[in-house]
Amino acid sequence: MSGVKISRREALSTAAKIATTAVVAGVVAGVGGYLAGSSRVPAEKTVTETKTVTKMSTVTKPASAGATVTITKPPITETVTKTVTVGAPRPKPVVIRTISQVGGYGDPAIPLMNAFNKRYGKYIKVEYETAPYASKVEKIMASLVAKTDAYHMVPFITYYVAGVAPHLEDFKEYVEKFKDDPDWSVDLSAFPEGLIGLATWKGKLLGLPFRTLSHQILFYRKDLYEKHGLSPPKTIDDYVENARALNNPPEMYGASIKGRSGADLFEEFMAWMFAHGADVLNKEQNGTTPYPSDHSDIAERIIETWIEMDKEGLFPPGWMNFSALDELANYQAGRVAQYVELSVKAPLVEDPAKSKAAGKTGYILFLKDNPETVAPQKAIGILWSLCINKYCKTQEQKDAAYKLAVHMTLYESQLLGATLWANGPTRSDVITSEEYKRFNKGAEAHLDALKILYNWVIPQAPEAQTIICEEIHAALTKAKSVKDAVRDMWSRVGALFK
Repeated sequence: MSGVKISRREALSTAAKIATTAVVAGVVAGVGGYLAGSSRVPAEKTVTETKTVTKMSTVTKPASAGATVTITKPPITETVTKTVTVGAPRPKPVVIRTISQVGGYGDPAIPLMNAFNKRYGKYIKVEYETAPYASKVEKIMASLVAKTDAYHMVPFITYYVAGVAPHLEDFKEYVEKFKDDPDWSVDLSAFPEGLIGLATWKGKLLGLPFRTLSHQILFYRKDLYEKHGLSPPKTIDDYVENARALNNPPEMYGASIKGRSGADLFEEFMAWMFAHGADVLNKEQNGTTPYPSDHSDIAERIIETWIEMDKEGLFPPGWMNFSALDELANYQAGRVAQYVELSVKAPLVEDPAKSKAAGKTGYILFLKDNPETVAPQKAIGILWSLCINKYCKTQEQKDAAYKLAVHMTLYESQLLGATLWANGPTRSDVITSEEYKRFNKGAEAHLDALKILYNWVIPQAPEAQTIICEEIHAALTKAKSVKDAVRDMWSRVGALFK
């Protein structure tokens, strides 16, 4: 493997730093105008009053020894000027609390919350703490399970939807409540359907989509595709044939796989599964799809394809230990012709100072328009949503939490977050904007994925992911046959629900 290794946080945050001057200038100007021109504050103004006041005075003084005289002076007219505040008296601010993150979610969230306080701090004040990702999740879950209002505005990630749902307000009730308020109304159609689906559990909208990404975008060397007369693959066979045509080891390998056990391997495998509409879990996520079935057949075909591609030398050496960062480094170094990647990493590939693939890469939903699906295509991804804690002590706090969520998902906020802090934007109008398309050349593919974004949201998900990785590696290392590994995968995952 070649290239300089960087952390996942560095990889994502670096993307924000390569925005063009035009993009940054446009975004900052837009948000500056938004902050200056918003009417989302109570009517109150300071005026100067001028009044004419007539005063009359009397003076008592000695007239002679043993006597006094009282003299009344003529009336005096004076003009008095003073500055007063008219309108509704300024209330004490409603204080709400939330939790942010060190890196990741926190990179865009913290500056946007600071902007909220700057604009609305006289009326709503946001207090936040920060914690590493794992600690943040633990604190959120512990506070909700204990039914406390430690955090009024609750940010949560996809994997915990089922667990947090009973503890959150139905966000649709607040959308309805503020629908006629020009300052705080929300148009849910601004968010792709897949994101609203991931923020919903059993018909209850849990929050507004704030930060997202998909693991299912094919990054491919467009220049080499054109040279060899290739088209983006629609099927597994197309992908393999393209890899064969582009393979020229050791200078260039036809494809690559994230084979390191854990999140990397799980996301790779499920991207291939979802591209066929296949899944290990059933639609209700309360058990597995049938075994044997079209779904398990697809799983076998994927693993068998990887084994065959490895035999043909289409993958770089060591691919079974590759992480997402390893693959990115190889692609930037010009050693891989195509691979499945995160939708927000296109700016890293387009940086000519770091990437030999800059200006030469195409981006498309992996196996888009696949004719061999067993169910409608899905795209694996994650979503951070902004929610309202149902245990807030006052309705004012709940309304304030709603308004903070609205602020952080406005067009201006989302565009700023996307181009300056590598936030995966959640609004269709931001993703299709010229500013964002200049920043992320994979914007169209990103939007295609968000329309069908999907993931597991149940408490059993982490253990199920571990089982899947173990069985895949058992097949790849020939500890088991592919058929036995897939059978055991279904059996072990199914046992989690009994």
